[in-house]
Amino acid sequence: MDAGWILPLDGRPLFGKSKTWRGILSSLLGTGLGALVLGGSFEVGFFIGLWAMMGDLFSSYIKRRLAFPPSSMALGLDQIPESIFPLWAIRSEWGLTLGSILGLVFAFVVLELCLSRWLHKLHIRDQPY
Repeated sequence: MDAGWILPLDGRPLFGKSKTWRGILSSLLGTGLGALVLGGSFEVGFFIGLWAMMGDLFSSYIKRRLAFPPSSMALGLDQIPESIFPLWAIRSEWGLTLGSILGLVFAFVVLELCLSRWLHKLHIRDQPY
């Protein structure tokens, strides 16, 4: 994927400049391998990573349509699709209820915001969000 993809309808990029094929593939392989380490299957981890990336690309697409500056923060939009898409996709297999999904999404948002600030202080992230 190239950040230069421009939609002819509105002249804006399809996704943000930080979206790359390398990042997406790394995420898919990373979640697959992470699932193996945690005792699950590579396929389930890959599937979860796929839906997380779909959520991330969805939020990036929406941010471009709303004219958010590149790498800007959109509280909730940056976190919720990335967490709710995979949880919704595995809800039947894992027996997740709507309440448990909402609780996990809330936990993801809080954890992501805290970790982002910590990673910024360690100079691992450019932005504290």
